[in-house]
Amino acid sequence: MENIVTITLLTLTLLGNIEMTTLEIPNTRERYDDLNWKKSNSLVCSSWYHTNVAVEKNRKYKPFTKQNIYTHKYKGKTVVGYICGGHEPE
Repeated sequence: MENIVTITLLTLTLLGNIEMTTLEIPNTRERYDDLNWKKSNSLVCSSWYHTNVAVEKNRKYKPFTKQNIYTHKYKGKTVVGYICGGHEPE
C-alpha cells in the first residue's frame, strides 16, 4: 500500500491575500529508508518543494544590508510557505 503525502502551498495573490493549493504526492521513502511516517513525510515534502519550486534572485537588496532578496515561485505564483500533511507551515 502506498502512503500519500499531502502538501499545501501557501501563495500570494495579486491583492496580497494568501491562497492555499493542495497537492497529493506519493511517499516511496518509507519503504526503502527505515524511517517512521512523520520523518519520511517531511523528507518527501522538503525534497518535492526544493525540486519543484523555483528560487529567483531579485535585483534589489534587503534594506540597510547587502543581502539579496530571493523569491520562491511555483507556476508563476509567489510561494510564502508550505504545510506538510497538516503540520506547521515551513
